[in-house]
Amino acid sequence: MQTISLKCSNCGANLDIRPEVKNLGCGYCGASLTVQREGGSVYLTQIAEGISAVRTGTDKTAAELSMQRLEREADAINQTYVGLLTEANRRKSSSASIAMAAVIIGCVITICNFSDKLTTYSGGSLLMIFGAILGIPVVLWFLNSSDVDRKLAESSKPLKAEYDRIQTEIGKKREIANQ
Repeated sequence: MQTISLKCSNCGANLDIRPEVKNLGCGYCGASLTVQREGGSVYLTQIAEGISAVRTGTDKTAAELSMQRLEREADAINQTYVGLLTEANRRKSSSASIAMAAVIIGCVITICNFSDKLTTYSGGSLLMIFGAILGIPVVLWFLNSSDVDRKLAESSKPLKAEYDRIQTEIGKKREIANQ
């Protein structure tokens, strides 16, 4: 039976290898080796190198797939946030419209009544009524606006935290994919 003499790729020891051997352990250092036969040449490589190459390729593929999934999740969170902003702006806008309508109506009523009673005491009380009519909707609008802003901030906190986590994860996956 003919043997081939090769050196261990880990420690350099001389090893005699028979033609049917595909994998072996070095009797000197214990390294797990595989016999590579390509185009008439025969050499030894450590099995760990092959496993490492496969692991690196698998890690890159998994990272690329994860990045795609994470980017879809980030887009969904972004769309949810845009929806929250749109709803908040709609609520503020409708509150502002109501406040402005109340102010305009109050001004018209006060001007009509004030012009008739300019010289009487009731004109002063009409000014007080005008102030109340003008002030209440404006105060309510500001209160509603700040309430809408507070609710938006509360509901967007978990979205922001999840979005930041996903962006960090995408960065890590991008590093792995670019190795």
